[in-house]
Amino acid sequence: MFDAVFHFGGINFFSDRLRAIVEMIRVAKPGTKIAISDEAEKHVKNQYEKVPVTGKYFRNRKETVTAPIDLVPASMLNLRLKEFRAERIHCLTSQNRKLETCRNRDRG
Repeated sequence: MFDAVFHFGGINFFSDRLRAIVEMIRVAKPGTKIAISDEAEKHVKNQYEKVPVTGKYFRNRKETVTAPIDLVPASMLNLRLKEFRAERIHCLTSQNRKLETCRNRDRG
């Protein structure tokens, strides 16, 4: 179990983002803060799509890049979404339920 979980880069293009988030929660100690950060749509569109090396991977995307806030389970605490660097990077933070909360939920 980890005291902190931080992921930067790549989750936008995981085939199963929900599974990745659930795994981050699973390995976090109760009460642990979890941060997921990645490039936002503005950065992908203005940077990656225009560079020849990365452009071929990003130009014909079917979906826009969004923070996976809708995939975070409702049981997570203090869910926040912030954007940085003129909306080019997003950071989603939340906190795993505390042990007492987990125990109370399991009892009732």
